[in-house]
Amino acid sequence: MRLIRLTSVILTGACAVLLTGAAQAVPASQQDRTFLMKAILADNAQITLGQMAEKGGAAINDFGVMLVQQRNAARDQANQLAKTEGLTPSDQPSLMASREHARLATLSGPQFNYEFVKYMIAADRKAIRAYRREARGRGPVAALARSTLPSLQNQLHVAIGLAQQQGA
Repeated sequence: MRLIRLTSVILTGACAVLLTGAAQAVPASQQDRTFLMKAILADNAQITLGQMAEKGGAAINDFGVMLVQQRNAARDQANQLAKTEGLTPSDQPSLMASREHARLATLSGPQFNYEFVKYMIAADRKAIRAYRREARGRGPVAALARSTLPSLQNQLHVAIGLAQQQGA
């Protein structure tokens, strides 16, 4: 009887150890995975739109250069994490961003500057809300969201400053 109890205790302990190890190796939740893929699409969009900013004045161009640099760094980190989660990251922007790119391509001068900055403010605000929600979680995707938030907040701050300079 004691042997059965001892064996039962040992097996229960071994199962607990195995389950604990398995829990640590569990991939990100579907919500985390969805966030990660959307974040990569958003980074792709901002890189594409940032490259387009050379159509604007000097301040808009500088903002575009900053967007490309910061979003490339964020996308590289997100791509690396996505691959560890078994996901295949896209190198294309979202459909909505592609449409915005096409719309902005028809504009120039002050009209381009105004519409570009207006779009970036809205996109950054939306991204910041999503990143804040994700950052409340645990795990590597939440950590990525927390580490990316400061650059998104900086982008929003710069975009708002540009809008104020333009009198918008």
